Amino acid sequence: NTYEWRVGTFFQSTELHPKVRFEKAGLYQVLLAATTPQGCKHAVAKTIEVKNDFNAYIPDSFTPNYDGLNDEFKPVFTPYGLDAKTYEMELFDRWGHSLFYTKDVNTGWNGTVGNQGVPYTLLNTRRIGGSPRPPQVGQGVLIPQRELVEPTELLGAVNTTGQVGRLRYGVLAAFEDDVKFHLQDNGIPRNLHQSGNDYGVARLLYEDGENGAYRALGVMSTVVLNDVRDAQTYGLDGHYLSPNGRYKIDAQYMGSDIEGAERGHGGFVDTEILLRQGMFYRVGLEAFDRHLEVNDLGFLQRVDMYRLRSSFTFTQANLGFARENQFDLRGFVQKNFSESLFNGGGLFLSDRLALNNLSAVTLRLNWFPGSYDDLNSFGNGTFRIKDRTELSLLWESDTTREWLYTLGSGYKGENLGGHSWTADASIGWRPSDRFGATLAVHYEDRDDWLLHQQDRLMSTFSAEQWTPNLSVDYFINARQQLRLSLQFVGIKARARDFFLIPGKPGALQQIDQPTGAGFRPSYDFSRAQYSLQLRYRWEIAPLSDLFIVYTRQADRGALLDDQGFTQVFTDAWDAPLANVLVLKLRYRLGS
Repeated sequence: NTYEWRVGTFFQSTELHPKVRFEKAGLYQVLLAATTPQGCKHAVAKTIEVKNDFNAYIPDSFTPNYDGLNDEFKPVFTPYGLDAKTYEMELFDRWGHSLFYTKDVNTGWNGTVGNQGVPYTLLNTRRIGGSPRPPQVGQGVLIPQRELVEPTELLGAVNTTGQVGRLRYGVLAAFEDDVKFHLQDNGIPRNLHQSGNDYGVARLLYEDGENGAYRALGVMSTVVLNDVRDAQTYGLDGHYLSPNGRYKIDAQYMGSDIEGAERGHGGFVDTEILLRQGMFYRVGLEAFDRHLEVNDLGFLQRVDMYRLRSSFTFTQANLGFARENQFDLRGFVQKNFSESLFNGGGLFLSDRLALNNLSAVTLRLNWFPGSYDDLNSFGNGTFRIKDRTELSLLWESDTTREWLYTLGSGYKGENLGGHSWTADASIGWRPSDRFGATLAVHYEDRDDWLLHQQDRLMSTFSAEQWTPNLSVDYFINARQQLRLSLQFVGIKARARDFFLIPGKPGALQQIDQPTGAGFRPSYDFSRAQYSLQLRYRWEIAPLSDLFIVYTRQADRGALLDDQGFTQVFTDAWDAPLANVLVLKLRYRLGS
């Protein structure tokens, strides 16, 4: 027999099994004509679709600081070749312990472990080139909020990492340009110039492991230099994993040396035990004195406290009635050093059941005992808050289908005994592997929401909050992607009761609404925050990308009249704090 193959207009062959290389994706007609030795002929034609090679973009960093930008770690896939029904992603630490697991291709990791908050760190690279230092100005000088949040320009940065034997090292240096503020000095426009920050980071880590065991000892130091003050931090960390992987210990000491301030100290010790497959128990102790300050380049939520925490997690698969169940129970107790007061604690239970039809139900139950609040007075005293409970239930549909849904509701107790209710809903549409859109809405109806006003004055509010989020992804082809995201938070709040913070720790003292000089005629307010980002990514070569990103952000507070949420959003849209276009090229040289 003889054969003749034709593919489109670019390929011909008389081989029995020819190989064809397609230069680009698309529809092609394939024709095969066969002739027997007796001269009998037969031909068949088929149209085939050639799709791009499967590819995945895995980010090398993310910033889980809840600003709506890159808050989650999540791979981005080309529109072809991914089977969402078999997708699984699991993240491990360097010792092989699972930190995060999901079977939903649309779910990313936000940097937390179970119900644990964002970890503290000596190095948060988002500080570099971020908002400038608030300038020191006198009375009568007004600086627009936009000037205080505008990103700082970088003059340059350099980073190098490497390894010599068992010693790993890294060095980072960055230099910001000077900042110019446009301000009003007693009504007269002026410019104020301020130098940028210079940053330096050094890290050494010695690692040793054999027969499955792991031991490591590391040191780290950071420095931030500017005209106002020099800030240095230093840390020492140790890690151990037993040969059978059952025991894991992590410990870290951190200190700060800030010009003009006392040296600060802190640290933590964590011990984790693998009880059996999928079952972990962890206990930890952390302490930070009131002088520790690492936020010039790092991140630490609070100081002046010591805390004991514990957690238990258990994951079971193939339950018969369900595919998987993830159970998480944890709690903590906390006191401050300065007053030796119980200022925090809680029990947190969560259970996520993945059903056989690929839907899932998540239950969360949190309880906070009564405690003393020494943070939300902003340095004006310590007051007592009541115990409270939080409960929520969320249902998620099968994420492998064209239409996706979530529906949830919850209850929250407020600090002084009020009650708040929440509702969540979302709808997603993925008509093809190349396009997807999701609209999610969160609503809160709050009663007795406690907020600090000024000096020792506190007030409770009745408030409504709407938080819609829209995200749209479109893959132009395997190497080009468009992504649109819009996140909005709108709040309308009306004042109810007023309180004074006591002179010494105790219950808040209820008073009438204060009037006269120094007080506002109305404490009702609205708040609008939004973040709009339109991003184009083009993979021009392996591990080399071109990004074009447009970002528009606002954070606007105002007195509340009778405007609706539409007007609240419109007012914020017309007064953005950030309105920037960024072009970024990342190109990898060599292999």
